[in-house]
Amino acid sequence: MSLETTNVSDIMTKDVKVEEQNQNIFAVSKIMFDNHIGSVIIIDNYDKRNPIGIVTESDLIRIIGSLESHLLQKPIKELMTHPLFHYHHRPL
Repeated sequence: MSLETTNVSDIMTKDVKVEEQNQNIFAVSKIMFDNHIGSVIIIDNYDKRNPIGIVTESDLIRIIGSLESHLLQKPIKELMTHPLFHYHHRPL
């Protein structure tokens, strides 16, 4: 199997974990811990489910390592990496 003949759908994660943008860092961390994953996609709300950002393990380290406990209470939308980019494969 070569890269040229591999479909993204064959290697992508299909059970993507998401959290709503108004949740706090604890809720997102719990999803990562419970599912043994390193990132969570942040959505606008549970009705529309539009992806708007991502929180990664690196984000958690940055937030917790800063020792600014007030960050732990902020809505995740203020801490996530955004915007969430969509990459499209273009033939060479």
